[in-house]
Amino acid sequence: MKNINPRTPTKKLVETTTPTAISSVGQIYTKSDNKFYFQDGAGNEHEVQLVSHYHAEMYIYDDATGTTINVADQYHAIQGLFSQGEIANFTFSAGDSGSGNITTADGGAAINIADVGHGLVSGDYVQIQSANHTGSVEVTRIDDDNFTVPIAYVGDETGYWQQGDRLVAGTGAAGTYQFGFSTSLLSDGNGKTYKFELCKNTTHIDESACERKIGTGADVGSMGSCGIVTIAEGDEITLIVKNTADATDLTLKHANLNMHRI
Repeated sequence: MKNINPRTPTKKLVETTTPTAISSVGQIYTKSDNKFYFQDGAGNEHEVQLVSHYHAEMYIYDDATGTTINVADQYHAIQGLFSQGEIANFTFSAGDSGSGNITTADGGAAINIADVGHGLVSGDYVQIQSANHTGSVEVTRIDDDNFTVPIAYVGDETGYWQQGDRLVAGTGAAGTYQFGFSTSLLSDGNGKTYKFELCKNTTHIDESACERKIGTGADVGSMGSCGIVTIAEGDEITLIVKNTADATDLTLKHANLNMHRI
């Protein structure tokens, strides 16, 4: 009987760039982004995934801390409440919040927020609220006690900021993802309407928006959403919320946000 070596030699592919299409011929290859591809005879490139191993989750369980609504009908990032769930090729980072004096910066094209020991660095993303200034913006750190954001200056006042608890796409995690989130909440008042959606860096994912009116402060209201989003390496995903009518606070008792690459 002929002996058969059970060890099959490893097949090695040298990293390349997208090849020139060959009519009626399929090609398989890998590139410097460490992904595996198939190109059909028409020149269409398809990323090959045998099993998806890019996913991320964060959750809130039985929280009683509460979320402060600083200003009516302005988005606030959920921070200090989420915990890391199942994660692969992502990282989870806890957020922070603060407040400070808003003054002009860069000739009025930006605002300066003076907040002692704010802890932010350039490139962080925050939600800003005040009577005249609001937005989802990227931070430029000036020093330990000051930072600027690209919002047009209107006037001196007190402002609030939150850096949300977030899921950050790691190396190789760029792609298209299916996401879903669910929330269970209590309102500090009666007949208040809250609106949730996801935010990618500074971009609101409007197709994820959902809202509900909570009848009484004793009612636990639940809502959620799902959708598809394309992200790049380093992108940050947060959950944001606003009270559409006034500044009544809420308690986010339970929540889950998860993403799976497709």
